[in-house]
Amino acid sequence: MKEFEEAHIPCSILSDVIQCAPEPIVVADPSQVVVVFNRAAQKVFLRGASETLGTRLSLLLLPPAGGAHAGLDHLFPRHSGSDDPAGTRGTFRGVRATGDEFSVHASVHRLAAPSGSYFAIFLRDPTGLASTNPALSAPCEALAPLCNALLRAQDRDIARIAQELHDELGQTLTALNMELSQLEADCAQDRPGPAERVPAMRGLLKTSLASIRRIASDMRPAMLDDLGLFPALEWLASDFASRYGIDARLCIQKDIPQPCGETATALYRIVQEALTNVARHARATIVEVGLHRRTPDIVLSVRDNGVGVTPERLARASLESLGVRGIKERARQLNGSVTIQASEGFGFRLEVRLPFDPSDSG
Repeated sequence: MKEFEEAHIPCSILSDVIQCAPEPIVVADPSQVVVVFNRAAQKVFLRGASETLGTRLSLLLLPPAGGAHAGLDHLFPRHSGSDDPAGTRGTFRGVRATGDEFSVHASVHRLAAPSGSYFAIFLRDPTGLASTNPALSAPCEALAPLCNALLRAQDRDIARIAQELHDELGQTLTALNMELSQLEADCAQDRPGPAERVPAMRGLLKTSLASIRRIASDMRPAMLDDLGLFPALEWLASDFASRYGIDARLCIQKDIPQPCGETATALYRIVQEALTNVARHARATIVEVGLHRRTPDIVLSVRDNGVGVTPERLARASLESLGVRGIKERARQLNGSVTIQASEGFGFRLEVRLPFDPSDSG
């Protein structure tokens, strides 16, 4: 999504959630500059993202006629610990690209992250429907906590990658630079034996390349694009087993066509998230990943022999866990469903069903 890259919010899940929202969402920075402008907002304001990003919020929203407040400053919560969990609300005049004005209700939620703060503005009732049916305006406000959690997760991922680049690549490349400096000095003074340094330098380069490949594979394995979903899942299971010492068993129905495109990406990311949860919480020794057809769907199952959870903890995790919510959101975007079963002492089972047309397979 080009507009999210320009806004320096590269998290794909956050991008999909905001872009697919049925109601207009605008995200602004603390100086009230627009950094995200979703598709629904583009339709309401009759403006494209490219011409809106980087402009002032006042291009889109004006205080109500005769309002007591100057500008929009009062709309923004001053701190993350607002007493009102629903954020700040107000009624404003929206301004379309044609110059036409319309009344719109807005609720603003602060998105706090280590990298800084943003303000998500959920615009409701641009057509007057909510005045007769308030229930129509509620769903999008539930996105605010998810956006907050996703933004924090993105920052954690960025920090982790930066740390790995510094600790692994930074130190290795520094050592390589020192070797090159010494080699240069030996050659300049015509000292014997500079060729003896080449194997050590080659070893440092191999270590650096291995680190780069591992970090890139964690973000998105090249084989998912080059070889397809099934080899990528085999690599993921093997890598998981070697990292965590948990027996990862992959079972793919023999005659199943190989999914591609968004379906393949969603299935890979769901398995990746499920295995991460197993490693963190399950205390399991075996995890089984299955993929098979139940016409008209493709069904993914992940089960382990870990400690499981109580029904109460499972219900709470379904509401609060970013990983579980991310899995459900990926399935929802493809018109799929997610079923989670767990009981204390009897492990965990995840089943995801996605509509699948074999003619679209790779």
